[in-house]
This record gives sequence, C-alpha cells and structure tokens, in this order.
Amino acid sequence: MTDFWAFLKNTYGWYKFLHTMFAGFVTSSFFVLGISAWHLLRKSGTALFMASFKMAAILGLASSIMVFVLGDMAGGDIAMVQPEKLAAMESHWETARHVPFYLLVMPDERNSKNSIELFGIPGMVSFLSFKDFNAEVKGLREWPKEDRPPVLPVFAGFRLMVGLGLLFMLLTAIAVYISIRDGYGKWGWFLKLLPWALPLPYLAAELGWVVAEMGRQPWIVYRVMRTAEAVSPSVGAGQVVFTIISFLMIYGLLAALDIYLLAKAARKGPVPASAERSES
Repeated sequence: MTDFWAFLKNTYGWYKFLHTMFAGFVTSSFFVLGISAWHLLRKSGTALFMASFKMAAILGLASSIMVFVLGDMAGGDIAMVQPEKLAAMESHWETARHVPFYLLVMPDERNSKNSIELFGIPGMVSFLSFKDFNAEVKGLREWPKEDRPPVLPVFAGFRLMVGLGLLFMLLTAIAVYISIRDGYGKWGWFLKLLPWALPLPYLAAELGWVVAEMGRQPWIVYRVMRTAEAVSPSVGAGQVVFTIISFLMIYGLLAALDIYLLAKAARKGPVPASAERSES
C-alpha cells in the first residue's frame, strides 16, 4: 500500500462495496416482505403491513436491479484483473473469441473440460466480460492446474447467485404490482410464498462470498502470496480445529438465539399505540 488515493479510486473496490450494500438492502426488503405477508394473510395490523409491504417491495426491486447492474460492472473488472476467476465462474477452458454462454454446463476439472455444454448463446460470455461479442476470453488451460481456482464451487456458486438475483427481481416486481393494485386478496398464494423466500437473500450473499474468496485461490494476496504460504508455523492443526469448533458453537448459539427472538417479535406484531401510552 503506497498510494492512499489510488486505493480510494479503485473501481473494483467501489463496485464490490456498493454491490454488497445493495445486497443488504435486498436482504432487509425480503425480511420485511416476508413478515408483512405473514400478517396480511392473518389480517392483523393490515394498514401498517400494507404500507411496510409496499415500501419493502419498491426498495427490494430497486436494490435487486442495482445488485445485478453493479455485479455486471464488477464482472468487467474481474475479466481484466482476475481472468482466472472469470474463467472459473464460467467454466471456460479454451482461450477463444466470440465465446458462447451455455445454459447447461457440467465442469470436468480432472480432464480440464466440460462434460456437458448445451444451449449456447453465441458470444454472450465475451459480451458480458468485455461488452464486445468478439472479444477474446482466456480459458483455464492458460494457467497450470496449481494456479487455477477450484472450478466447481466457483461455477456453481456464481450460477446459483445469478439465478437467485433474477428470482429476486421477479418476486419484488410482482410484490410492487400487488401493492400498487391493492391486490392482496387475489394474490394469497404469493403472500404464502414470501415468508419461505425470506432466507434466500442470505443464501445469495454467502454464495457471493464463496465466488469472491474461492475464486481468487490459490492466492491469499492475489499473485503476491499463496494461501499455503500464509499459514503460521507457530499455530498447530489442533489449535486451528479447536478455534473453528469454538467459533461454530458460539456463533451457532448466537444465530439460534437471534432467529428465535426475531421470530417471536415478528409473530407478535406491532404494539398498539394505547399499550405504548399506558407503559410510558
């Protein structure tokens, strides 16, 4: 780190920061949508939850679109500065131009190829990466196996994340339509669906971190230090295992307590104004 202003002007950093922030807005929107839908089905606090449903739907749709746009912009930077990650995200093996995007792909890492490639959209990977249908995209075979990211988890994580992002746009668009048309009664099946969709943004966020962190392997500092070189010689395997188990137990307990308290408050709903005045 030698130039603080260069750090602040790092476009990839800003794309990732804003991508993460809007992903948080999507998560909060689905949280409010799910709880609002649950209460609307039970006709409790209808006026309040119609308003919260509408606000969450609008914020969720706008944020879902921004997550998609910023993700696409960050993908262009990845193509320039981390081509191995891009190749793993697309399970792309051979350097070529006019690279198609296959809707159905099955990576075969052992043989450095895809065992299945079906329903290709010509030039789409090139366009998504460089905004040019004829652009050259480097394949994973450009690098020795020890310098490649693990393809299957990166590829699958990326595909699932993008699929969930498209689903979020669809669900929030329907929610906006319902709130504008005041069609809560006619869309009861959709309201029943929303509480089950509440965990999906959390899953999408975790998949994003899988793509980001596993996609830069085997480097802990990209092309400067390998992950294997960052292991401290003074920390034994037993200490690492103990730390991981301890973290899992502590954070698992906190997560369970958090979910319990949130579910309890969500079921209870808003406190009536008369009860607030009497308590004060």
